[in-house]
Amino acid sequence: KRAKMELYYKEFVIALEDMHMKKKIFIGLAILLVLSLLSTLGVLVWRSGYDCEYTLLEDGTAEISIWIRGHGFTFPLHKTVTIPATVDGYPVTSVKRVFYPEATLIIIPDSVTSIGFSVFSGCNNLTNITIPDSVTFIGSSAFSDCSSLTSITIPSSVTTISYSAFSNCNSLTNITLPDSVTSIYGGAFRQCNSLTNIILPNRITSITD
Repeated sequence: KRAKMELYYKEFVIALEDMHMKKKIFIGLAILLVLSLLSTLGVLVWRSGYDCEYTLLEDGTAEISIWIRGHGFTFPLHKTVTIPATVDGYPVTSVKRVFYPEATLIIIPDSVTSIGFSVFSGCNNLTNITIPDSVTFIGSSAFSDCSSLTSITIPSSVTTISYSAFSNCNSLTNITLPDSVTSIYGGAFRQCNSLTNIILPNRITSITD
């Protein structure tokens, strides 16, 4: 009888462990199914935001970089990137890099005076961006390969548009340059195949190849 009891006990433990294992597998599959459904519906937040780092410049202001946080599915309500006007109390005057391909709207604060090299390059879902009146310089390849960007307004503060600034913006159809622009460098609008209209300012003094 003792041997039978031990056998029954072992069989019970094995069955119990098997039941727990099946339960874990079931829960795991259910979670995966829910995640898949939520992803399809565009509700899941695995990429729930973005991080940033900054470098202090000689004048006591900050140059900032922003990139997407985490991995996984895209959260559709998090497609707006707002660049902060200050970071740790330092005014942000320069943007070094924004790596956020899913962004459709990027908001630049009035504190920014310079948009640097390849800052928004490859943000191929970007459809809308407002450059504030504080910006005077648009750097090389700043908006290159922003293939969904259809139009952009350059403020009257900008004096220089550097090399390949808007190259390969295939959806860009219209752009107006203010009279403040005096220099446009080579390839600024290269391969903008949909661009049908561009108005050059009267004060422009230099267009390079």
